[in-house]
Order: sequence, then C-alpha cells, then structure tokens
Amino acid sequence: MMSFISAADLSAAAFAGAGLMLGLAYFAALWRTVTLLVGGSPWFAPVALTVVRIGGAVLLLGVAVRFGAPDLMAALAGITAARLLAVRVVRRAG
Repeated sequence: MMSFISAADLSAAAFAGAGLMLGLAYFAALWRTVTLLVGGSPWFAPVALTVVRIGGAVLLLGVAVRFGAPDLMAALAGITAARLLAVRVVRRAG
C-alpha cells in the first residue's frame, strides 16, 4: 500500500497548526497586554503576559528547530498567518 503523505509532511503540517494556534494566542495576549497598560493596571499582569507570550514562542520555535528547517518554516508560517488574521481583525474593528 502506497502512502501519499510522508511523515515529514505530517510533521510540517502539525507545526504549521501549532504555529497558527500559538500565534492566535500570542496576538490575543499582546492585545490584552496593551489594554492593561493603557488602562493603568498594575505592572504584574502585563509583565506576566509578556513573559508567557515570549516563552511560548521560544518553546515552540525551539522544538521546531530540533525537527529541522521545514518544520521551523512551517511553524513560522503559522505564526505569520495568525498575524495576518490579527491585523485584519484590528483593521475591521477600528
């Protein structure tokens, strides 16, 4: 039986999906951080959100780089797609 999808393709697709999900969470947390800072909230919540945001990105990209360049590029493509969606949402809202 022939398989049309290789393990490398599945791995890259998984990293693209993970990048998209991380990116959506990243930009939602960024939005919340800005809202908190503009609203004059205490410093702890914005700093915590920033640490979690950056830590999640470093973790995902660190794991992806261990799997190789195609998986790293797929994760970055997912994050970029999330950025495009976030920019579209903000432009429509404002």
